[in-house]
Amino acid sequence: MAEIDKPQSFNKDHTINHDRDREPQLMGIILDWAKHLPPSPQGVIDLAAGFGVEVKELLTASIPCLGQDSSNYMIQHACTPIREGLAEDLSQYAVNQFGGALLKDSWIFLSPNQRTNMLKGLKQILVPQGSLLTISELNPEYFTRYQAKLGIFKYSTDSYAEFVIKTKNLRDHGLLKYLSTPSDTETLAEQSGFIFELIQQYDEKNPLAEESRWHGKLNLKSGFVAVLTKKG
Repeated sequence: MAEIDKPQSFNKDHTINHDRDREPQLMGIILDWAKHLPPSPQGVIDLAAGFGVEVKELLTASIPCLGQDSSNYMIQHACTPIREGLAEDLSQYAVNQFGGALLKDSWIFLSPNQRTNMLKGLKQILVPQGSLLTISELNPEYFTRYQAKLGIFKYSTDSYAEFVIKTKNLRDHGLLKYLSTPSDTETLAEQSGFIFELIQQYDEKNPLAEESRWHGKLNLKSGFVAVLTKKG
């Protein structure tokens, strides 16, 4: 695994407050999507469940949902049981096991290679016409935050290959965000055997921007909601 493609750590990056994490508008979108998924043995898999807020709400709505996350800290403090797992490695699951997959807030933190691997895995574990619902910050450039205590930020318009080289020595010292736009996502979806549908794109003035658990009201970001449906 290349250094740039290693999972990023979010241990203790987020203060525990399950009530604050509740997102009524986004949850409405998630529930509407989940209720129209094709039948499957285990319903929905939340690929980066965090503290399990969405998993709990889906279960409360009688929609089967399994949550996983790569952060031990979040798993230990989740409001409902969450298992350990990487969004880009779905080999532990059976073929045609789920009707849908949810990826909220985490698309932007996955490298292009990680996204490709995740979609390959989803092609296996989703039933025909199953889909991925992704809710992501809009990011037209690659982004690096390093030496966080000093608040140093850098944006890059370089190609991905150039970005990999420049961030090689920064990988363990900050946070990387990758190109994250509807058009870029649509291109990858088509290459991976999925049909892309843009549900909504919103700016920082939209109430949906307030519901991102990573930013909060003091640092609102624009974003988009999209569904990637498995072909066949």
